[in-house]
Amino acid sequence: MNGGKRRVVRTPEGFDVDASSGEVLEDRPLDSGYSDFSGSVEELPSYASSGSSHTSSICMDEESVNRVLDRILPGLVSILRNLLLGALCRNGSPPDAGLDVVRRVVEARLSMSVGDAVAYDSGGFIGLVVYRCLREAGVDEDSVLEVLKGIEGGRSVEGDVYRLVKNLYNSVIQSLDSALIRWVSRPSEAIDLEFASRVLNTSVKRARRALQIVTKIDGLGIQITSRKIDVSSGARDRERVLDVLSKLSRRLGVELSAPQPMVATVVVRLPFEIDLENLRKFGKAVKQGTRMKLEGSYWTALVFRKTVNIYVDLQNSLDRYRSALAEALPNVCRFAKITPAGLQPLESGEQPRP
Repeated sequence: MNGGKRRVVRTPEGFDVDASSGEVLEDRPLDSGYSDFSGSVEELPSYASSGSSHTSSICMDEESVNRVLDRILPGLVSILRNLLLGALCRNGSPPDAGLDVVRRVVEARLSMSVGDAVAYDSGGFIGLVVYRCLREAGVDEDSVLEVLKGIEGGRSVEGDVYRLVKNLYNSVIQSLDSALIRWVSRPSEAIDLEFASRVLNTSVKRARRALQIVTKIDGLGIQITSRKIDVSSGARDRERVLDVLSKLSRRLGVELSAPQPMVATVVVRLPFEIDLENLRKFGKAVKQGTRMKLEGSYWTALVFRKTVNIYVDLQNSLDRYRSALAEALPNVCRFAKITPAGLQPLESGEQPRP
């Protein structure tokens, strides 16, 4: 640790994070209450207030969604009418008319901009995130789209913009591949922690006035309290989570509910620096030591100089962490300090373009 004590911050989700770099040092189950690191550990306040009333909707703009629904519903009604005629009377005509309406709306990418649609076609979801991020940073949009097309086609183009797009593209891929998910399963009856500690060959600990067991099974972090079990895993490891819970159910002698995804952590390492002071002044971010906190309706981003940690309230919907990334990262990228061809860096105190 470079000969000195490393200052460690523990997030509400139970992750130990280096306070200066944003590097996730250790992923621990919720409320673990201890740390192996020889440095001061402070608790970050929870990003979700107890009085919040989030929904599981991914609606960003209700008016835009209503416009899309106004266009797509007549087509769906026409399809349904013809399908019912075919089923009830055996002489219904094919639902081509309604299908055309739906097809036109879908092909319009549900109100995506032209640039968004091209980026999505060229690089999928990752291309869309990269395009939106660099667009907000002020990089020439056509240049970014040209690079994304080249990446999809296996072509490389020399230049600053190419290196910038390629590095960010790879970073976003890595952030999605390494996303961490907290799953929660609840027992059919209270778990006897003393019995569980003997079965699992571990001890019962007290953290925040609650008794719990913190352990690992098959490489996954586990926290057991009398009323719930938290499991930490990668985003693609649901089958491993199910397998671990099945083993726990047999060993503890209790039925366990299907695991529900509750919290995701996505860490993006940026190929450029963020102007934290401008993010505070103009981006409505709150300073927290060496980092800034930026909040959305269902996510919180801790922004460091070259790292963004995004914590997502999944509300039982695993895909929400991807939506959060697409929403949060462009908000941060508005304050990027990058100088590819044609892009001038912000002067100190200068507000980014709207």
